[in-house]
Amino acid sequence: MNTENIIILVIEDDENIRENIVEMLTDAGFQVLVAENGVSGLRIAQENHPNLILCDIMMPQLDGYGVLLALRQKPDTELIPFIFLTARADRTDQRIGMQLGADDYVTKPFSRADLLEAISTRLAKANSQEGYSDVKVAREREKLEQMYHYDPDSGLPNRFLLRRKFNETVATRNSLAELVGILTLQILQLRQVEMVLNPQERQQLILELTRRLRSQLGEKDVLFLMDHDRYLIIAAVPKTRGEIQSFVELIQEVMAQPIRIGTFRTRLSVQMGISCFPEDDIRLEGLVEKADLAASLASEDVTYEFYSSHHREENLEQLMMEDELLQALEDSWFRVFYQPKIDANTGAIVGAEALVRCQHPQKGLLPPAKFIPIAEATGLMVPIGLKVLEQVCLDQKQWHKLSLPPLKIAVNLSPLQFRQANLDQTIAQLLATHELLLSPNFLELEVTESCLIANVPRACEILTSLKTLGITIAIDDFGTGYSSLEYLQVLPVDVVKIDQCFVRDLETNPRNASIVKSVIQLCHELNLQVVAEGVETVAEVRFLQSLGCDQLQGYLFSRPVPEPQFYQFWLDWSASDAPELSQLLPVFADEAG
Repeated sequence: MNTENIIILVIEDDENIRENIVEMLTDAGFQVLVAENGVSGLRIAQENHPNLILCDIMMPQLDGYGVLLALRQKPDTELIPFIFLTARADRTDQRIGMQLGADDYVTKPFSRADLLEAISTRLAKANSQEGYSDVKVAREREKLEQMYHYDPDSGLPNRFLLRRKFNETVATRNSLAELVGILTLQILQLRQVEMVLNPQERQQLILELTRRLRSQLGEKDVLFLMDHDRYLIIAAVPKTRGEIQSFVELIQEVMAQPIRIGTFRTRLSVQMGISCFPEDDIRLEGLVEKADLAASLASEDVTYEFYSSHHREENLEQLMMEDELLQALEDSWFRVFYQPKIDANTGAIVGAEALVRCQHPQKGLLPPAKFIPIAEATGLMVPIGLKVLEQVCLDQKQWHKLSLPPLKIAVNLSPLQFRQANLDQTIAQLLATHELLLSPNFLELEVTESCLIANVPRACEILTSLKTLGITIAIDDFGTGYSSLEYLQVLPVDVVKIDQCFVRDLETNPRNASIVKSVIQLCHELNLQVVAEGVETVAEVRFLQSLGCDQLQGYLFSRPVPEPQFYQFWLDWSASDAPELSQLLPVFADEAG
């Protein structure tokens, strides 16, 4: 057995016995941690997660039974192999230990061979269980990949695979002059027609629509189901606007044919919008947005529209916003709002997310969607993000002065910030400036899964350097990327945030419920905490609690609010005389207030 990287914790109050055990283990090549009592042993186990624990039973303050009981109640320590060391060979004592979850007993005095044999047996069994767990996780991952990326009714890939396919298509162009068409299709009257169909007939209708669209696709064209009545096509085979137009007209022709479902015969109208890479935009988001805009301009007479330069009013507005963002940085228009995170078991506030807003002197408070995409595209998100981090540090110091308990604040890292050179040094310097370098565990950084998956080895390096500072790492908007599931075991993250699109109508949407349940189970298998975003109803709270979700965040508790309002909300939430808050907590423990 290779013992070089195996860590064993020895908890023994007798110094002579402790030193003897340490000598035996060290000679055998193990790494050894020691504790002279149960209290310090429990702390060391929770901080270091050793591969195996050797523990005396009879100790002052906290005996071996107490140590074992505490470890077995925590998901991250419950599976650590645990061997009791005892001078008492009474079967009753052994039965108590086994009922609490002990793996073995070694009776004092023992020989070196006895001890090493017990350790070897326990480690071999633990490795076997870990292998089974890996297989289980792999199966769950495969199941989730299918659920995430494909619509169960039509079998089509959904929006979460769109970016991957777009990048692949763009990368395989033979020349820079070739276009890639983005076509959005809105099926009109679909929902009205479905209202008179039974479930089987609705399924037949969806499959027929999908069959017709697929019949016109070339080998490299890809069809996606973006929403119930909205499709998107990446047109890779046609290379020019003329070819794309001919392709669109073929689709219009086949979709215009009457459809017979059961006893019904109907014709569904289709409105289409087209944008072209790289003429109209080089960003996928921009291309989809412009294709949607073009589709909205289509009519009964002209059923499809290309995005064209006469929409330049939008571009002019973007240029104006870029200039205003520069001024916003100079004149400090940016504000940090906070949205609380609630412990799903106790109802206590256990953290908050910091969200940036822009207070325009004439236009008022600008929504994030108005300025963040432009800040990302222009590179301004890096200095804006730094301003947010700095303000969070200032607020944390102020709360500390007011004797408030420590609260972990989550800050979003944009893709630009994440790719920034020496990110860990920048954050370490900021923490040091505000005298927070020794207590960075107040800070959590949220990174979107698509940002992490773009370059996994590099992402692991960056995350590891940040975690070295004591910072917690969260994957934001989980489920909206395209392949993060297989990397959950690789990426050094602590928290997974389930995107609100899966939380919405959770109790009435079986597919969302199945996805959320599987994600929570998979994350807990990997000792990751789970936060549900976008919680808006008490019914969603109850459902998430039943699934074992760790933390909740959403409008049910509070919208993002400025620091003074958040500070007061924090105080009121903690106070027992806050009836307007307690009404939102019908299923939390009484001690939550």
